Amino acid sequence: MSGDLTNRIVAFLDDPAIVRSTQSVPGIAIGTVKGPLRDDNQDRVVAAYISPQSGKALLVAIVCDGMGGMADGGRAATLAASTFISCLALSTGGKPSAKTLVDAVRQSDRAVFEALKGEGGTTLTAIVMIEPASGWIAHVGDSRAYDANSEFAIEQLTRDDTIAGLVGGEEADEKSRDNRLLQFVGQGGDLEAHIIPLKGMGRRFLLASDGVHGMGKKVLQAIASNSSSAADLVRKIVFVSDATGVDDNASAVALSIDDFVVPPSYPSGVALTLWSATNKLEIWLGGIQGRSTAPARQQTARIEKQATKAPAKKTQKRVKREVIGEQSPPPKPQLKIDFGSGEDEADD
Repeated sequence: MSGDLTNRIVAFLDDPAIVRSTQSVPGIAIGTVKGPLRDDNQDRVVAAYISPQSGKALLVAIVCDGMGGMADGGRAATLAASTFISCLALSTGGKPSAKTLVDAVRQSDRAVFEALKGEGGTTLTAIVMIEPASGWIAHVGDSRAYDANSEFAIEQLTRDDTIAGLVGGEEADEKSRDNRLLQFVGQGGDLEAHIIPLKGMGRRFLLASDGVHGMGKKVLQAIASNSSSAADLVRKIVFVSDATGVDDNASAVALSIDDFVVPPSYPSGVALTLWSATNKLEIWLGGIQGRSTAPARQQTARIEKQATKAPAKKTQKRVKREVIGEQSPPPKPQLKIDFGSGEDEADD
């Protein structure tokens, strides 16, 4: 089933034609814009909520920036993000650990390496929350994770896997830094994922590709300080990147834990909800408690599809609900439960 799930997420994320798009739900905002010097968008940005029948639920956000100087960066980013999420979804039978994230990064690296033979790669920066105040960052490359306080003042939590990141000089101007990558997902072999615990940190976070932090710390801080919500923050990042003609693709995902509303889930199996900058997908993994033992021959069956009209310059937003497994999914409960302690509040 691991292959089926990964392939389905690949199909969901594989949309390189996106020019500019943002999407938000309470507590989550996602956006991306293609840089003027790129033929396609090789960034992949996604948020996911994984709800097992037993064990800890996970709130996940990922940015993967495909390496434009290598072969098929977009494919590398898609495969890395999809494999990472699939690994987490199929290993939630107990309490997740830092080792869970290390394994997910290594499997992502292996999947990209086997597909592109070491000729393509991507960054991978992910936040995995297991409860409102704890979780981890998994990080490889030069995408970044930031802590954001109540005024959306940002503090960088990751160190770039670059020459500049190795020797210091984080305060230097972005354009004068030596940003050659020291490691990336898809290189194979001795990949060392950075795992950073989030316990005791804030409840708002921002992930960004280098097209975003390439605007410079002062610009990004000014945008963050003048944003009223996660949705407002991501929209402004995308629009400023587009308006100023940032060369690279620019993508971001913001989390505001207190505003997040847990999606309704099935009473059995594993429920998986994913959001990209354009679409939403709901998957039920039938009969799974923790790591799957279901036969690989099981097929994906679509049970519902809805489409809504999207605004200009955006790929059409779609909501799909699917089941992977041989059983029919039980009806969903209608109760919504807050993930955090704050009141429900739409990002609009």
